[in-house]
Amino acid sequence: NTKVVVIDSGIANYSGAYTHIIESYAVIRGEDDEIKILSCESMDYIGHGSAVSHIIYSENPDVDIISFRICNDTIEIDEDILLAALDYVEKWVDADIINISAGLTYSYKCNELCDICRKISKKGILIVSAFDNSGAISYPAMFNEVIGVDTVRFYDSKDEIIITKNGIVD
Repeated sequence: NTKVVVIDSGIANYSGAYTHIIESYAVIRGEDDEIKILSCESMDYIGHGSAVSHIIYSENPDVDIISFRICNDTIEIDEDILLAALDYVEKWVDADIINISAGLTYSYKCNELCDICRKISKKGILIVSAFDNSGAISYPAMFNEVIGVDTVRFYDSKDEIIITKNGIVD
């Protein structure tokens, strides 16, 4: 089975993808401001990660999902939490693909984020990350080591894919 790491808001137990979770983590900022990665039952308080995981599962029902919940009640991304999740994956998780359907429109730690994406890519793990919904350049989608995806306002079919060359959107 293809092992896909989903870094998002978690996966709810009502999702068809839920039964394909083989590992689940929450990445949180503790009261002492230290970032902790906890193995836990998967849950999703806002539904975004559940929707993303359902799409992945619908396209490949033989998928094994490793869920990293990096946000709880809002889709706002904490850069340190994203970095911690990616670092953990790079060091400890055997995966084929990482899906991040979120990103940062401003990175205070751009070099660190790029470095961890480069390390992951060198291990042969594909990283797919969404660009910002309003069209802004976002991280990590813009890095060469990441397949950055975006939507277009015009298309003939929901299955249509438009590939650009020599741009930051892949």
